[in-house]
Amino acid sequence: MGHSETTERDILEGVESNSIRINQSDIGNIKIILGNRATPDPFQRYFNFTPCEYSNCVVVNPYRLQDSSTYPRASQLAVTNAANIVLAQIHQAFIKPTDQMLNLRPDQYLAIFSWEATSWNDNTFPPQLDGLVNFTITHRDTSDVPSWHFYKGCRYKRKTKLQATNYAHNKTKVALAFISHCQSINYDRLKMVEALSKYVPVDVYGACGKPDPCSNGNKSCLYELSKKYYFYLSFENSLCKDYITEKFWERFSEPANMVPVAMGGLQIEEYSKLAPENSFIHVRNFTSIAELGNHLWYLVTNEAAYNRYHQWRETWEVTNLKLSMWLPACELCRIANEKPHMPADKTLSCKYNDKHCENYAAFPMSNKFNSAKWYI
Repeated sequence: MGHSETTERDILEGVESNSIRINQSDIGNIKIILGNRATPDPFQRYFNFTPCEYSNCVVVNPYRLQDSSTYPRASQLAVTNAANIVLAQIHQAFIKPTDQMLNLRPDQYLAIFSWEATSWNDNTFPPQLDGLVNFTITHRDTSDVPSWHFYKGCRYKRKTKLQATNYAHNKTKVALAFISHCQSINYDRLKMVEALSKYVPVDVYGACGKPDPCSNGNKSCLYELSKKYYFYLSFENSLCKDYITEKFWERFSEPANMVPVAMGGLQIEEYSKLAPENSFIHVRNFTSIAELGNHLWYLVTNEAAYNRYHQWRETWEVTNLKLSMWLPACELCRIANEKPHMPADKTLSCKYNDKHCENYAAFPMSNKFNSAKWYI
């Protein structure tokens, strides 16, 4: 069901340069997904259809068609008319739904995606989208295509059980966190980190802490830094239902073997239904930061107790997926090919709003800001 990378690239470039008419027979069974970004960088870099059952999809970025002197209006209309799926980021729709969203044929799908929580104003679904959107790609478990839940599918039971390992060996530091954006919502994330540091040593790197020694993303540098730590503080920027991101999930596949200390979602069960059993620590399991800090210190001084948080590794493994798979590309291409019945949802604005988020009273936000103009 696939086609060569060269063919895909040629078609994509031809479509965007208007040198290929969309309805020409040489396009064959290629499925067009029309991206919609607020910035002009190539949208298709987030998608990798190669490992999918259907790999005959291309993503076209309409912002590369905005220069009418280079790409005539006819080209933009041709791309829109040929698209099987029109894909829009929610903050773009929040500002103003585009003509591409409002003027679709009955056989076209409008999909809205968001990587962020609905506590941010521009990640709520405006009422004007009710009755227009065929499916959603969000962090919510109830989303048609849950964007983060692919991690559940990347957990495999080992054919042969591994021998027990002392994961505390050579660890000399307690807690690590990388925080690049100092604003959070629903609670004061940095205040919580500061409070925890009164009980156990915490190292914060990024814009909100020490300079990142691995800012170039060097994997060996990150490993050498991280392997010294017992715990990673997986504190989300928002406290919303099902909002659990790579801050948590990447701890299971990285070789540094840190236990995630989580803060996110509305209930601990949102984590436990997806993560390996007894593989993480959640802030909500403790009555105070002092109690959490004392528990972490107990684990540092008790190797047997600490290793119980790694015992799942003997029978399970979690694979790591690249950024190109953060968005569930395979499911998008399947929908474009199979065209399942997906009627537009008339109640989206009720399902995706900040009522599914809650504040954490122990660490309230000390100041307010316009979240519609800032997102991680």
